[in-house]
Amino acid sequence: MPGGPFYEELEKIPNLEMVNWVAEDDSLRAHFRENGTPIERWYETYDEARAAILRDGPIIVATRKFDLLVQVLGGRFDDEIMAIRTSGRNVRRFLIREKFFAERFGTFENLMNQLISNRMVDCEIEETHLRDYFKELELDKVDFETHDFDRLEIDLVAANQLLDLKDAMTGGDEGLEYLFATGFSVGRLFSGIQNMVTLEHDARKSHEYEESYRERGRKGKSSERRQARIEHLLCSLEALVSSNPDMSSMPPKQVAQLAVEKAAEESPELWSQGKNQLDQYLTELASDPEYKHRYYSLFDQTG
Repeated sequence: MPGGPFYEELEKIPNLEMVNWVAEDDSLRAHFRENGTPIERWYETYDEARAAILRDGPIIVATRKFDLLVQVLGGRFDDEIMAIRTSGRNVRRFLIREKFFAERFGTFENLMNQLISNRMVDCEIEETHLRDYFKELELDKVDFETHDFDRLEIDLVAANQLLDLKDAMTGGDEGLEYLFATGFSVGRLFSGIQNMVTLEHDARKSHEYEESYRERGRKGKSSERRQARIEHLLCSLEALVSSNPDMSSMPPKQVAQLAVEKAAEESPELWSQGKNQLDQYLTELASDPEYKHRYYSLFDQTG
């Protein structure tokens, strides 16, 4: 919601290209599918859409091929609408200014159709980002030695040199500015196509491998914790029978039910799960060479 954690997370994005690969259950589309308010019809005007976003939170259009997020900004672009369209590792941002809305789009539905079809031409917010990042790094467009800088800084200097040329050539002419925006947008799409062809497959494979590695780690830890519970259960059984020898004539499972409760009191974190696997634990105690001698010696009927 406006001003909430969602916007704080967006502000942490350090550059134009960052995309987090997340599981479907953790994605924006899953969050808004579960918690969002469905839109029954497109809003008519800029004001109507902005009021709805401020009231209910960002507008989300989520498909298997792309995600589209429409939100209201604060700060420098206070009360203006911004759209973020992501497809794989390709990210495009569009500033929708109220003063140009009626002339360029007419209706909010027409705006959304252009965004969804990916035929939107606008680069103001990305251009602003390039200029701001250049200033943040305190780079110099004139006194610049390439061997002293990394690839990002070199490209950032070149981008700002070209933006200066654009300013000098267009002189505020809206028609020429539109031609520049068209070229910029084509370049962004071409960059996205390159990413999909050369990077996206490897990025997905890397993400899948990372997830499988984590899963193997979780399974390994789960196995270790299960073994720790079996050993703890045996120690608890021994303590009970030692303190009350009459228990040795009781059915092992009955004593084990008391023992597991005692064990859970002693180590609640270890026994936060696994208490319902008592039969399997007793079978392992009775069959595993490491434990069976100690286990059988506890009970008259099994010893």
